[in-house]
Amino acid sequence: MKKWKCSVCGYAFDSGDQPEKCPACGAAAAKLSASGQSADAGREAVQKVQQEAEDQSATTDGDAAEKKWRCTVCNYIHTGPEPPDPCPVCGADSSYFVEVTEGEEDDESTTEQQQEKQPQPVSSGGSAEEKQKSQAEQDDTSSKKPDKSDTKKKEAKPFGALGALVMHFHLHPISVHIPNGVLPVAGLFLLLAMLIGYTPLETASFFNFIVVLLAMPLVFATGFIAWQRKFNGALTSLFKTKLICTGVVTGSVALLVIYRLVDPTVALTEGSGRWVYLILVGVALVAATIAGSLGGRLVFRK
Repeated sequence: MKKWKCSVCGYAFDSGDQPEKCPACGAAAAKLSASGQSADAGREAVQKVQQEAEDQSATTDGDAAEKKWRCTVCNYIHTGPEPPDPCPVCGADSSYFVEVTEGEEDDESTTEQQQEKQPQPVSSGGSAEEKQKSQAEQDDTSSKKPDKSDTKKKEAKPFGALGALVMHFHLHPISVHIPNGVLPVAGLFLLLAMLIGYTPLETASFFNFIVVLLAMPLVFATGFIAWQRKFNGALTSLFKTKLICTGVVTGSVALLVIYRLVDPTVALTEGSGRWVYLILVGVALVAATIAGSLGGRLVFRK
């Protein structure tokens, strides 16, 4: 029994003789040709087309899931069909996210590539016509570059030259290491002084608190400048918490210094004042730890 296929509707069927017409669409015998497929081949072809359509749909869904979104506050990159709300790093809502297009790079890498693509000086070899053409290309490129630099210059940054110095020399990370490093040492000295009753350790702890108090205005000023220049002053939950923690550290350390000046023996004398003094130290340490942890999240974007 031969196998026949209709060239009009694609229907395949078995028949011993030349059929007069297609049993499916009624096409004339001239539209029928012998085929190597069985009668089920037509259905298999349809199923194959449907499967290809499903695979294509799955690929499209996969591409949607692979979208990348960048937080315009902290530059965190999120992969998914939609931006997160809020940002897991800085707490900005989804409106602060922009989709990262394929091939998009950060400003630093773009600048490096632009520098690499700058035309090289014309060598002494080659014809005069080639030199003239190369020189014309260099002039055209150089004439376009000032437009970009002029645009960047017109984008005024907060605090001008002072802000540029703070960012260039990383003054906020440097200054914030003073309270983060000195406070634990001061707390340790105080605990040891209370345990063994050693006055010099308590005195050293007191002077460390003074160093922290003197450093806090610099910490706040440089942090505020970095916040305005790098994060556009976005008041997300993370930055609110950091501001609160800075105030708590400053206030608690100021109370410690004042308390110690009013009562020089408060830490080594039995009584409620001693425990209040110790609690203030704990509050300052916790606030400094939280602020430092949030700062690390911004740096490492995790």
